[in-house]
Amino acid sequence: MFWAFGQCLQAFRTCRPVLCIKGTPLCGKYQGMLLTAVALDANDFSFPVACAVVEGETKESWLWFLRNLERAVVHQSAVCIIHDYKRDLINAMKDLLNSRERQWCRAESRWCMEDLAENFFAYFGDKKLAMMFKKLCQQKRRYKFGKIWKELDKLTSTYMAEKEHGASEEMQQESVEHDVAELVAQSPCNQHDSVGNMKEGDHADDSNRKIAKFSDWINQKPKKKWSLAYDSDGARYGIMGRDIADVYKNDHVLKGIACLPLSAIVEVTFLRLVKYFENTSATANKAIGNPSINFPEPVQVDMNSKMQKSETHRRMYTYANEKNYLGKVVDRKFTVKGRKREVTVHLKTDYTLRPQHE
Repeated sequence: MFWAFGQCLQAFRTCRPVLCIKGTPLCGKYQGMLLTAVALDANDFSFPVACAVVEGETKESWLWFLRNLERAVVHQSAVCIIHDYKRDLINAMKDLLNSRERQWCRAESRWCMEDLAENFFAYFGDKKLAMMFKKLCQQKRRYKFGKIWKELDKLTSTYMAEKEHGASEEMQQESVEHDVAELVAQSPCNQHDSVGNMKEGDHADDSNRKIAKFSDWINQKPKKKWSLAYDSDGARYGIMGRDIADVYKNDHVLKGIACLPLSAIVEVTFLRLVKYFENTSATANKAIGNPSINFPEPVQVDMNSKMQKSETHRRMYTYANEKNYLGKVVDRKFTVKGRKREVTVHLKTDYTLRPQHE
């Protein structure tokens, strides 16, 4: 079952062209999965654009949901889909993007930062390292990106070395216990128990030996899929998936609906969306009438913080190469000093003559 309300499709036209795909198991009478495509408005409030109920999270069910979603959102030719790092979902996205009959001409696929961080934590098992990985994902400047990457390599290699050392000591201890058990079993009074029973811990995990540091773990994952610094053409508009990681627990529309019957899920989401649009409309009308408010609140807060930060910077005009004026590049050099560092900026302007038409 797939449904998309008209007011949500119309509202999505005014939002950033980004849809976050999430799924959660139904816990009521019906056993299945609830799939949702979530959008974020200008105030970073989430609302569902489309929903579906399927039997399970398989490649076929995800592809069916994505194709229905593509037909519903017909007004967008360029959409970025942010989704979890799951094999079936990734394969479904590949099939959709490779299809010749798709309506999203410039659709992009990106991974949710929170879900990938959970995979990182499951492998390395350290919360501080997981937080550093999230910081790496959200980093916009590539020189800082490389710096955090090197630090993660150093810390994860140390962690894996300690983990391997601890595992080897545990294996040695188990090996000693196993040898003692074999000697006891080989005694004349215990010949009938001579068959050895190896424990699971006696076999080393090959995956732990192959991955020695962070670079080995992230090597097969393209940077543009998970990092903001390498997000080609800014497809994800800065949305990393953090705001909708627990959408079924915290969202004002989707909270608690996974335990309802199917008809109640549709009815409750509709009534909650009507309330959402009433509140946002009243807030927007109030903001439009206030001359001191020029942008949505999150945008204004971000601009104010950057303006405060810019006040601590000093700009010095170094030189300008004004020799070539028309048809060539004019190079101006500035030095910007902050509290901790100094950056040289080149401002290049290309002057060209337009042909005059009669």
